[in-house]
Amino acid sequence: MLAGKAVKSAARLCEGELYRVPKETIIPFSLADEKKINSLRNRTYITCQPAWEREVEMMQRLKQKAEIQSLASIAPHFLSRVYLPNKLRYGGWI
Repeated sequence: MLAGKAVKSAARLCEGELYRVPKETIIPFSLADEKKINSLRNRTYITCQPAWEREVEMMQRLKQKAEIQSLASIAPHFLSRVYLPNKLRYGGWI
């Protein structure tokens, strides 16, 4: 998901590429998303994590997001059986 709701609900775009999220599920930024991502770029929990900072910069540059629900387009149970268990097991969340 862009801070707050958007970060929590967005599948990161590089993960979207990794999981081959269909392009039609990628959403253009709204004005609120642009304001939120500008705010995110100044938060210490983002700036102290280079990988997160790169993700935010990429999202800002592309002006696109992938909602976590887009992972359901891969397979009906992909989110609950693959994505979330791997996130909990191996980390990698914001």
